[in-house]
Amino acid sequence: MAIDHHHDSSAYTGGQAVNDAVDRAAPEAIAADDQKLKRHARLAGLLRKGLQRFVGNVASVLTSEDRRAIHDLRVCSRRVQQILVATYGETLPRRARAIRRRMRRTRRAVGEWRSYDVVIAMLESRLQRARDDDHRRAWSIVLKCAEQARHREIRRARRRLTRLNVFGIKDTGALLIESGASRHLPTDTASRNAIAKAHDRWCEAYATAESGRAEDIHAFRIRTKGLRYRIELARELGTADTKPLIEWFKKLQDDLGRWRDRIELARIIASSIADPERLLTESRASIILLTELERILKRAGGEIQRQLDAARLSPGFAQCNAWVRLYVSQVASPQADNEAGEGTETISTDASPPIVAQNERES
Repeated sequence: MAIDHHHDSSAYTGGQAVNDAVDRAAPEAIAADDQKLKRHARLAGLLRKGLQRFVGNVASVLTSEDRRAIHDLRVCSRRVQQILVATYGETLPRRARAIRRRMRRTRRAVGEWRSYDVVIAMLESRLQRARDDDHRRAWSIVLKCAEQARHREIRRARRRLTRLNVFGIKDTGALLIESGASRHLPTDTASRNAIAKAHDRWCEAYATAESGRAEDIHAFRIRTKGLRYRIELARELGTADTKPLIEWFKKLQDDLGRWRDRIELARIIASSIADPERLLTESRASIILLTELERILKRAGGEIQRQLDAARLSPGFAQCNAWVRLYVSQVASPQADNEAGEGTETISTDASPPIVAQNERES
């Protein structure tokens, strides 16, 4: 029987092609696994650092009344939450849920304390600028009430923090990292999905905030923080062109924060004069404070509506939408991810319109 040499040659060529394809795919798979491990290591390092900083901030809050410590504690707790979501996705494992729960309870424990700190600073400024004795007396009444309430709130907050046993949270974090619960997860996808969901919620919150209701505006403010911190985490992992966007978010947060501070000031003014005995004995001061209360609420309502409109029409709003669409849709290459693991920004958003960066304090 004749041998079909042509057939044998074709079979050999086809087999060689498969082998060549496997040989080419192997380095790519190795590179992908390598960058995945680097990304996990980077997130694990950020989590350890965040929990260490969190514990240090709690210690400062328990031993001092530094206003900055409260701010740092609240910011740190939110950032730890974003690291957890970027690492494990929206469905967190048990230990990660325990950490997130403690972060939230810590913020709630010190929330009123922070509000009194801010309002007292505003009251001290108004007292210094009071134009006559009647106004000085009026602001002194509110300031005294706020200081007394602050002292009560500090004691309450510290009791709550002590019950939370936050100093054991580093051990919980270490066990979570050692468990390897995230090793099977595509962390790049988790990070992109986290930002996509945060952006969707942010857009929904903005649409609701246009109602002008205080609770809706406050919810939008919280969503703004969440989206900003997730974008900042993406920058930590190597994403490029985030600085102008983050600066825009800081400016937006400042605007929303000033509105919130005025609402808190109004609440404390109302609380200070909600006393029949004071209305009788301090009638002149009460009239002044009622007038100021009306003026503050009117100003806050007008300003926040202008700020929301300005935000929607600003280049930053469009930039945010464009950046998120590009970030979520773009698949990072192994080379880019490898550079990201080294701290180099790699994902470009040059197609998005630029924003003028604004230097504002971090909120």
